[in-house]
Amino acid sequence: MMKNKLTITVSGATNTGKSHIIKLISDVLQVNGFNVEIIPTLDCKSTKDFHYKMGNTAHQSALQSICENTEIVLMNEQTTQLNNNQINIK
Repeated sequence: MMKNKLTITVSGATNTGKSHIIKLISDVLQVNGFNVEIIPTLDCKSTKDFHYKMGNTAHQSALQSICENTEIVLMNEQTTQLNNNQINIK
């Protein structure tokens, strides 16, 4: 059976804490039994590489700074699947 796919995109300007928010979301999902894949970027080549580079000590202090200095807006965007490879955004 093919599983549904949910993609969570975190966007923002340079040095706004996107990677730390992605790690936070990933950690919460994994603790709750979800299989999470982090799409490779120029900075991190794999999910394992991402978690290694993020570490935990610096991550906690960065989250505090993000919490104090960043407004986070959550948006739900509905898509419809046309076939196995195409998504139409409404």
